[in-house]
Amino acid sequence: MKEYVAETGGRYTYADDILNLQELALSMTSIFSECTDFIISGCIVSGNAIASGYVWLNGKVRYFEGCPTASFPYYIYERNLSDTVTYANEMNKKGRNNFLCLGGTIVPDTPDTLTGKLPHFIEIRKEYAPRFIDKFIGKYAVLVDTPFSKQTIRKDLVITGKLGIDKTVESQTALTVVNPANSYSFKGIVKVNGDASWGAYYNGLLVNEILLQTDGSIHFIKQGTELAYIDTAGIFVPSVSCTSLKTGSLVINKNSIANYDDEKDNFSEKTLENFLVENSAEFSYKIDIYDEHDPWITSINGIGLLFISDTTYDKIMCNYHKVKNLYPDVTIVTFKGKDDSKPLGLLKLIGADAHITLGITSTKHIEYTKRIDALVYNRSPYSESNLKKFVMEILREKNFKNNLFYFRDFLGIPEKNFDADLFYDEEEEMNKKEEKYFRLKVITANKEDNQKTYIEKDCIYLCREKEKNKNEIYHFERIDKID
Repeated sequence: MKEYVAETGGRYTYADDILNLQELALSMTSIFSECTDFIISGCIVSGNAIASGYVWLNGKVRYFEGCPTASFPYYIYERNLSDTVTYANEMNKKGRNNFLCLGGTIVPDTPDTLTGKLPHFIEIRKEYAPRFIDKFIGKYAVLVDTPFSKQTIRKDLVITGKLGIDKTVESQTALTVVNPANSYSFKGIVKVNGDASWGAYYNGLLVNEILLQTDGSIHFIKQGTELAYIDTAGIFVPSVSCTSLKTGSLVINKNSIANYDDEKDNFSEKTLENFLVENSAEFSYKIDIYDEHDPWITSINGIGLLFISDTTYDKIMCNYHKVKNLYPDVTIVTFKGKDDSKPLGLLKLIGADAHITLGITSTKHIEYTKRIDALVYNRSPYSESNLKKFVMEILREKNFKNNLFYFRDFLGIPEKNFDADLFYDEEEEMNKKEEKYFRLKVITANKEDNQKTYIEKDCIYLCREKEKNKNEIYHFERIDKID
């Protein structure tokens, strides 16, 4: 590239100098050389008016003067002219080319006088006109906001951050989740015959598969061997091993067979005791393991609660697996501060099933376990009972909507995913959890004090009638640590 130089003392300017400057200016437009015709700037449509602006048209940058009253579709088309000038020998010759543009509702159908070809044009509609963002930027990058219905990326795309999708994901080959650390992957494909397959792969080889066939049947396959399948005729499994079995009104449990009334299988709050009493024989347990006033498992408005402590440990270990229709949404674990191995061991087995897992202690110096979602301190000797009553009252509170998740969100517990996950790492997930601490105070106040139930960002103030002239006040607050 040549650059013009003028030193002191004066110099002649030659045609070559001007051509060099023109070459420099034209080189700036070379970045558009691979693009089709588009609007560089301006030419904004407002009502029936089109503003002035610059366009890229047939390889040249041109200025469009605008149009105050346009009809759509409107066309900006090239108009090229030549000017003659007088040369040194006083002869008139071509001195410059004028690359211009005009606008109108039709495009001339006669060849251009300079190019000898039909004019290039840009079509402008009220809803769209080709612009710099989609014709130039869109040629080399993915646009956040595109005027088109879709964009095409011709090569691989790697995203290092989280990808959120508001609509459906469509793939013409497969959907795959890969764990590069152990060479396992999970892949979903649709086969040529229309069957859908979800499979676990190791180093690209199919290990286990769930096959959904077009006839509606579902097949479970391990390393090419079918383990079971389901179709309209029923479930087919070569062999079944279980500790108890219920079919129709028949219950098989260990070495006993008993009739079973399905209407008794109701864990609503009012009939729980009746259910346990009436089915104690079939489930082979003594009714004294369950106390209606101090239960180890119960339900509030359809929300299951499980209470783990040294006292309930044996009862839960012997009978939890027999209770089929009640799963704990809330688990409360009592910690004494020393030798909590039994509650911790039981929590490891079944605690992950709950949306909320709370620990309760009356001891200040206690080691935090991330198997719980939060630790609650209540210095009363009745701390376990106080937290039970408070949580039950929260789940009964009529002013809250979706009480379970309302309470979960107040506690700051993230939503849990209980779906099966091939690559779930329990230790890794627990390490991500933050330590959360709360303090519970329970006091008695006179009714004339006119105490009210309310909730703030870090505090719940719950008022309940205790006696004729007394109210019981639960003050539940977030704290940084127990001290």
